[in-house]
Amino acid sequence: MFYSGDFYFDKKHSSEYGIYQVTENNDILNEYGISYKGEEDGEITLSFCYANNFEEAQVWESEVLESVLSWLITDDYKEFISEDNEGIIYFLKGESYTKRFTYEMKGIIDVTFKTLSQYGYKYYTKKITNTDEEFKVLNDSNINKPYKPIIELKNISSDSIKISNLTTLKSPFIINNLSNKDIVIDNTIGTIVDIDGNNLIMNSNRKWIELVKGYNSILVEGDCDIVFKAYYPVMV
Repeated sequence: MFYSGDFYFDKKHSSEYGIYQVTENNDILNEYGISYKGEEDGEITLSFCYANNFEEAQVWESEVLESVLSWLITDDYKEFISEDNEGIIYFLKGESYTKRFTYEMKGIIDVTFKTLSQYGYKYYTKKITNTDEEFKVLNDSNINKPYKPIIELKNISSDSIKISNLTTLKSPFIINNLSNKDIVIDNTIGTIVDIDGNNLIMNSNRKWIELVKGYNSILVEGDCDIVFKAYYPVMV
């Protein structure tokens, strides 16, 4: 459960649909959020009520129900953000639902979501336009595992770019034969593409950049702007 009735799912706010996330458990202690169980994925069931300003239940008209279910039941994982803590993102995929209605068609729908993992995530981005000097990139995870970010190279004016993490002291990432096209490096899945979708992995040494927990000292050799993007996993 989450305590706030207001939330975002797939970047849309619950108020757009007039629904609220609710709980029927009145105990002092309730199971909260997504529990850590050492599993890559799991399930969570959330209950939703269609109501007028969280005060009076409304009739689940067929078009309302169809709209809500088409929003919450998905083929892919979508961002879920409870207003309990808008800095934490969960990735959920709605898979099934049940309806518990009165004869007036008022009541609750229970949606079972598959969870991408047992973690919440913190979104992080940092852009550096002056790469002449060493700079810091923060890994804000509370998990003691290295994280491989997405790195974007923009405004490139060098034939070669070298990126070193001076904190880990591992071999630097090097890419050669560059044009002025923007490049996206996904260090997690090991892909390098330019803005036109061309595969540039053969131009690199495939020494993927990892960020350890805390601050990482980064040095870039070559002229470009660089952007680090990450969804840091956190136990919450």
